[in-house]
Amino acid sequence: MKKLLFIFISVFLGTSTSFANSDTSKTTSSFGYNNSFIFTENGVTFSVYPDGEFDFYIDNPQYFGASINTGNVSITFNSGYRYDAYVQYDDYGAVIQVENTPIYYDFYGRVTRIGMVDVLYRGNYVNRIGGLNIYYNGNGVYTHSSGYINVYNRAYVYRPYHRYFVRPRPSYCMVYYQPYRRYYSPVRYTYYKPYKNNSRRSYASVGRNYHYKENNSRRNIYQNDRRVSKRSDAQVTRNVRSRSLAYESNRSSANRTTSNTRTSYSATRNSNSNRATTTSNRTTPTSTSRSSNATRSSNSYTKSPSRSVKTSTKSTRSTTSPATRTSTNNRSSSSNSRSSKNNNYSTSSRSSRSSNVKATRATPSRSTSATRSSSSRSSSRNL
Repeated sequence: MKKLLFIFISVFLGTSTSFANSDTSKTTSSFGYNNSFIFTENGVTFSVYPDGEFDFYIDNPQYFGASINTGNVSITFNSGYRYDAYVQYDDYGAVIQVENTPIYYDFYGRVTRIGMVDVLYRGNYVNRIGGLNIYYNGNGVYTHSSGYINVYNRAYVYRPYHRYFVRPRPSYCMVYYQPYRRYYSPVRYTYYKPYKNNSRRSYASVGRNYHYKENNSRRNIYQNDRRVSKRSDAQVTRNVRSRSLAYESNRSSANRTTSNTRTSYSATRNSNSNRATTTSNRTTPTSTSRSSNATRSSNSYTKSPSRSVKTSTKSTRSTTSPATRTSTNNRSSSSNSRSSKNNNYSTSSRSSRSSNVKATRATPSRSTSATRSSSSRSSSRNL
């Protein structure tokens, strides 16, 4: 009977294992190291997304069983399950500790350390989680990975609840493009028993620089037992801060090199355009110089007449008064001549008139004498 029971159990386990393996091969491309990077730390399963957001689920049968019995499928933190009794929040509403697993953020609100697992970034994407190196293509799409996160997470193993991991809602997203957590270092307390009257309240808005206050009202909630103490994580905080500063310096240097390459590219373009303009200017001076010489010669030609005109004007100015004076003299002489002409005309007319009178007077005598002589001649002939 015992042998039969043992065979039945072994057959059942083998069937379930083969089913799990076949299920994993189908879903790894959707839930594994493709959409998010899933690993377990201190009994809590975390799902880290490439941009630094994350979700978690507490691996405890009673929590999972309670969710299944009540018909609630929201079993992860971002999907809506309330882990307020086991979670510590900071002033921004970010989760800084799940039970006894501390969570640290960089200046931009991205998760940078979960328990003992470091999360590193290159650019805007997760570059390394523990010992797992992650690679992307030029468009920021995950291509492959190498290595493993730690000895407890050597490879991705599919679990049914992995499909419920989701990104946080936009109102609860902690990632921001400015380093708003540069001067913020909250205090974490050791976990001993569940919290009461704990809720996710944001005293500071994401993106605003805020300093942690020691008289925070959450202290009474998280120090709910005499055995609870402050977590001694000063060294870890310093390491996280130095890592964030190094990332920020690398980012600023990358931006500088990008701006320098852009300026150098624009400078080369400007220099090329300047060279083209200089070559065009070099080709044009021959024609322009010739035209300038022509203009110079024309200017020289035009200048000499202008000078002669000026001299002539000066001469006209100098000769105007004598000319006018001579013209007045000429006018007077012409008047005199006119008067002399009139006088001559009068004298001539008078003389002509007198001569005519004399002639008229003289001619009759001549005619009478002629008639007399002709008559005497005729009378002599008649005798």
